[in-house]
Amino acid sequence: KDNYEREKITKKFQDSERRFRFLAENSADLIWLCDTNLNIEYVNPAIKNTFGYNVKEVIGQNLSVFFKNDDFIKLTGLAVSNLKNPTNASQFVYETDFYKEDGSLSPIEISGKLNVDEQNNPLCFQGIIRDISNKKAYEKRIKKNLYEKDLLIKEIYHRTKNNMQIFTSLIRILNRNIDDKKTKKLLKIQSEPFHQKAYEKYDADTILTFFINTPTSFRRKNLNIHFDAKFINKLS
Repeated sequence: KDNYEREKITKKFQDSERRFRFLAENSADLIWLCDTNLNIEYVNPAIKNTFGYNVKEVIGQNLSVFFKNDDFIKLTGLAVSNLKNPTNASQFVYETDFYKEDGSLSPIEISGKLNVDEQNNPLCFQGIIRDISNKKAYEKRIKKNLYEKDLLIKEIYHRTKNNMQIFTSLIRILNRNIDDKKTKKLLKIQSEPFHQKAYEKYDADTILTFFINTPTSFRRKNLNIHFDAKFINKLS
């Protein structure tokens, strides 16, 4: 009976190990395992697909080989902090750079945690390294687009400044010749230029929509101007 139970436990452990290894070896993320000195004991095949290294050449290497000096000092500090207080060891996650096999640096997100035994004695570190090159490239494009949009808005501001000042002057003239209090309140424009107030109170999309929906037609004898009354009322 004892042998049967032992074999049953062994088989269960082996099945669990096979499932873990299958998941690890087919993961797109780099799964790593290091001893308490940060020497690599296990990496999955993702290290070849993502960073160009063969698994065998990486085993036994110290993590310091794959990071810039300042970045490795930060990683070491996190490891030492966990080793000093293994009972309250916490997972760490941060972004840094990782040396690829060709010597180039790849932006990564590294996460890791300290494993302990039943008596809370440190055993090893394990974690995941994820290539975030696409994420960083996307963030760069977003920043570029925002910068270009900001330049566009500034250009629109300068191009419309004079026209908006004309609108402001015309509204002031209208305001002086109107007796109805409600209308005067609607058309009331403070000394601060209309366009400047708009840029301070509203985002770019709102302002662009306002400009597009505010048609003007200039004729020889008459000047017709159509404003969004609610928009003006908020600015006054």
